[in-house]
Amino acid sequence: MDFGFKMRRGGRRILLASTVGLSVCGGLMSAGTAAEAVRSWHTDRVKLLDSPEMMASTARVLNGTLPGTNKPYDAQKVADDLVQIIFAELQDQSGVHAETALTALGALAGFSVQMGLRETLVKPGKAPEDKVFVIAKTKDGETFYLGDLANEGLFGGKPGVYSVYALVGGGAQKAGAKELPDVREIAGYVASTLGSDKFGIPRIAADHMPHARPIELLDKFWNPVRNYMVLNVQAPLQWPLVLALASQKVIVMGKDTLDPALGAKLVMETATAMAKIDPTRIHNAYFQ
Repeated sequence: MDFGFKMRRGGRRILLASTVGLSVCGGLMSAGTAAEAVRSWHTDRVKLLDSPEMMASTARVLNGTLPGTNKPYDAQKVADDLVQIIFAELQDQSGVHAETALTALGALAGFSVQMGLRETLVKPGKAPEDKVFVIAKTKDGETFYLGDLANEGLFGGKPGVYSVYALVGGGAQKAGAKELPDVREIAGYVASTLGSDKFGIPRIAADHMPHARPIELLDKFWNPVRNYMVLNVQAPLQWPLVLALASQKVIVMGKDTLDPALGAKLVMETATAMAKIDPTRIHNAYFQ
């Protein structure tokens, strides 16, 4: 599908938003925290989705029920809309930087695996947090959330069950990728970097680095994107799938701009890390 945006890779490094206390190294923001990211918007659509008024009015409509429960929807259309939302905000005079768009979608897909479980099981009291996740704490006091349920959402493993990897890998194959990401290796690497400066930083060449760290893109985009999904996706456990489908579309769309195998690796490394992030580090992590 033609979204009317020109994709680009490499080249001049342009920050996506004005920043405070952040430095740029090799095109990737470093230092600071996600809380320092500036949430400024270019489009009225995302300004509305990010507004307190939107959350308040949607909460009144839901009236205590799970977001989107039992509401039929067109997954392809929702994924197209999510691509439009991200592209419209990332576009500059040169087009849309493919690696940054895929990093944003990967971060959102990974974090939505965790938050889908929280909205479905933890928040309504169906299961305690420590039964849904394996909670890991570092010596520096950081908390990360791991476990089999999250891994199923990320990587699959059960027959007939879709996962982020199934959709991302399928998109890469469709686009002509000669190889797919080694998710076992990615999972092991991400786990080994918990609490370190390497955590969440994709292992790709400097000229392919996104224009912001995954956690900064996640912190910026989570609230408006989640609010859109609350209104348009059947249930929170399906949030990762529509975001993975959006990632798939960008990989296929940008196959002549970015190697689809590299695009898939970028999405999966980012998603695997951001699925483990402490929600307290992300702006408005929970819907209410």
